[in-house]
Amino acid sequence: MVAIYRPYLEGVDLGLLVTPDGFPITHEVFLGNTANKQTVLQTSVE
Repeated sequence: MVAIYRPYLEGVDLGLLVTPDGFPITHEVFLGNTANKQTVLQTSVE
């Protein structure tokens, strides 16, 4: 597979909060250029 640079496409990050058994609790969609440390802190506070 060849990586193709496509600046016209928007990127997203999907955050998924699960139980220790792997069952989903909630999810949130973030902008693609959001750092992981910001998404974890924001989700854990809510």
